[in-house]
Amino acid sequence: MPLDWSRPKGRTIQIGLARRKATGPASTRIGTALMVPGGPGTSGVAVLARDPQFTAAVQERFDVVTFDPRGINTSTQIKCATALVDKVINTPMPQSNAAFESLKLANKQLSENCRKLSGPLYDHMDNLHVVQDMDAIRAALGENKITQIGYSYGTVRVQQYAAMFPNRVRASVADGNVDHSIETITEMMDSATAPAEKNFLQFAAWCDKTADCALYGKGAKKIFGELRERAKKGTLKDPLNGQPLDVYGLSRIALGVNMPELWKDVASTFKSLYDGGAAMSKAKAAPKAEAGKTQNFTRQASFCQDWNFRIKQYLDRAGLDRRRAHPEPTAHDHRGGAGHLGDQPASAPGPRRPG
Repeated sequence: MPLDWSRPKGRTIQIGLARRKATGPASTRIGTALMVPGGPGTSGVAVLARDPQFTAAVQERFDVVTFDPRGINTSTQIKCATALVDKVINTPMPQSNAAFESLKLANKQLSENCRKLSGPLYDHMDNLHVVQDMDAIRAALGENKITQIGYSYGTVRVQQYAAMFPNRVRASVADGNVDHSIETITEMMDSATAPAEKNFLQFAAWCDKTADCALYGKGAKKIFGELRERAKKGTLKDPLNGQPLDVYGLSRIALGVNMPELWKDVASTFKSLYDGGAAMSKAKAAPKAEAGKTQNFTRQASFCQDWNFRIKQYLDRAGLDRRRAHPEPTAHDHRGGAGHLGDQPASAPGPRRPG
């Protein structure tokens, strides 16, 4: 694929693909279903290798094709220093101006490092480039039209593909739709928090009436409320590494309530956190990243280029906290993503627009 679609005959990159051919006779084949992964940062190739993803009826009539979006896994990768990635991801959300400035500097250092290690690919990670990669995949498959199925952040790609190439779409499915016309990070967080909160309340209701739930008879909402208070005070520990678990880290664990098949596991995790059981006593501090070690990490580049939100001052950050404080969500607080949107030295070639 061209690295830069505005220069199609210039430098190229690799895009990894995977395909499961239709299992039925050729006479019943409808076409290609392109599975569009989310994240940003999810490997479609790895997902399809683990699980066919679709019903037997769909697999019978469609070739199921997926890809690793540019920068990921089997595609030409974005590389970043593991120590800098860990620093940004594991830093608690700032509660003071000094802490905010420290996190902003860490974000800047990470972006500069990823750009240095990855070269010009770092500045061509927006969804509009991915969408053109998708159309090149369609053409290479010899399909006039595709059926596209997008998951989570992949729904932005599905929307933009349909907007850019409307005559090349047979049908589209968007699961967990992300609205790319949102203008502010506050709108983004609110749009993510409201449905997630609804799912948490459904999880809590299930737990309160299901004996198989680890929190049965204890009041799931009450237990989680106590976990939040401990997280706010800095007394909640992650049983996997013994490190303090803040509200945002707890919210990431709670994301599992969005998938009913994970409810039992999520309830068990909450109980383990609440009890501080055997895993806690054996916990050890997470090892520091080896000097010079790098990893594949695309979220910073992709997300910042697609949205270009900027939180330049601690007062802006604190204002988001105050706005979300009432009404305060029980389990989900998507302010955490705002911590990775400081003064990024990156352009935004993928402007916001409706699907």
